[in-house]
Amino acid sequence: MESMKKDFPLKPIKRTIKQYYNGEISIETIFYVRDVMLDFVNYLAKEAVEEFKEYNKRREKQNLPPMKRLDRQSFEKVADTLFNKLDIKNTDKAEGKEQMLYPPGDTMYRRKRGITKDAVEVA
Repeated sequence: MESMKKDFPLKPIKRTIKQYYNGEISIETIFYVRDVMLDFVNYLAKEAVEEFKEYNKRREKQNLPPMKRLDRQSFEKVADTLFNKLDIKNTDKAEGKEQMLYPPGDTMYRRKRGITKDAVEVA
């Protein structure tokens, strides 16, 4: 966990807090928020992996091969459950789904292949 702390950037945390508070922010506050965020990510990852294992068990019962790549759906289900328990509205959710369908840089790939957004099937 210590190595993750070193890799986790502090400036985005400070910028986010600055959006709501214009005064000085102590470095201890930023470190605390970083630690809380890392704890949240660890919890989210652990629960998402468990959800993914359950998903593969359900696939196995249907005689389908197991998924090999941990997908966004597992994380989303855990996050939605957690947000509902905490009564937090995830306002970026719709924007995140659009971002996932058309990630930055994907435009160049679609141009090369002649694929338009209208031609992409949305699940």
